[in-house]
Amino acid sequence: MSFMKQDINTNLLFLIGVIITATVLLTLYFSHSVGNVNVDYNQLEDKYESTFENLTSTTAQLNTCNSFTSNLTKDINESKTLEQKSRD
Repeated sequence: MSFMKQDINTNLLFLIGVIITATVLLTLYFSHSVGNVNVDYNQLEDKYESTFENLTSTTAQLNTCNSFTSNLTKDINESKTLEQKSRD
């Protein structure tokens, strides 16, 4: 019986060691993976901010162009009206 207890204790210690080792390795692996995700997120966040700034400036330029086009359209319509009046 004593031999059996010693064999069971050895196997139990071996299993506990394997479980602890697996837990540590998995923790390190997932910690490393999450670290890479954070780096990727920071890079994407910088690209997002840059794209947002570009989009904002492009929108402002587009609004300026639209208002300029609107003013030109008004001027052309007024010129056409004046031309029609002068012909009549």
